[in-house]
Amino acid sequence: MSAAKKANRDRQWSRVRRVEFVYVAVMSVLIVGLFGYASLRPASDLVFWLVTGLTMLLGLGIWVRQYQVLDELGRLRFLKSWMVSGMVTLSSLTWALLWGIYEDVKRSGEAGTSGLPDVPFWFVYLSMLAGLVAMGLTNLYLRRQDERAE
Repeated sequence: MSAAKKANRDRQWSRVRRVEFVYVAVMSVLIVGLFGYASLRPASDLVFWLVTGLTMLLGLGIWVRQYQVLDELGRLRFLKSWMVSGMVTLSSLTWALLWGIYEDVKRSGEAGTSGLPDVPFWFVYLSMLAGLVAMGLTNLYLRRQDERAE
C-alpha cells in the first residue's frame, strides 16, 4: 500500500473515530435527558421510538463507515471483536432472562404464571457494558497478536 493511501486511510479512520466519540457523548446526554424528562412528565411513545430509532440508525451508519475505512486486516479484527461482543452480550442477557424465569418459578411454584420475568435494569446495563468491554479487549488482543506476527 502506498504511503499516500495509508495516510488517507489513517486520516479517515481518525475522523470516523472522532465522529463516533461525539455520537456517543451526544446520544448519552440525549437518552439520559429523555429518560429524565419522561420521569418528570410522560413523553409520547412516538418521541421515544423516533429518538431511539434515529440513535440506532446513526450508530449503524458509523459502524458501516468504520468498516469501509479499514484495511483487510482491520476489517477482520473489527468483525472478530463484534462477534465476541455479541456473544458476551447475548450470553449475559440470556442468563439474566433465565435467572428471572427461575426466580419467578421459585416464587410462584408454577411455570408461566406471571408472564415475562422481572430482570433488573442494572443487570441489563452491565451486560451491555460487558459486551463493549469485551469488544475493546478483543481489539487490543488482536492488535497485539498482529504486531507480534510482524
